[in-house]
Amino acid sequence: MAPPHHEKEQFLQKVTGIIHSNIENEQFGVSELARELGMSRSNLHRRIKTATGKSVSRYIREVRLNKALELLKDSDLSVSEVA
Repeated sequence: MAPPHHEKEQFLQKVTGIIHSNIENEQFGVSELARELGMSRSNLHRRIKTATGKSVSRYIREVRLNKALELLKDSDLSVSEVA
């Protein structure tokens, strides 16, 4: 049975918050995210895939790219500084 929509949203908000708090850590990936959430990589993959239709690594990459886009639009930082 799939979790209710609001539970998926809360989970994704939590995941996105953790990614944002580790945005400057280039080594932050699936294993680190799973560890911070206190779940296995396979369980994390299953939950992200169910909620978004994407792999965990793709979801992390998209969150990072969206943050980069936001920084480029709303600040005076250069592309290399954001990267």
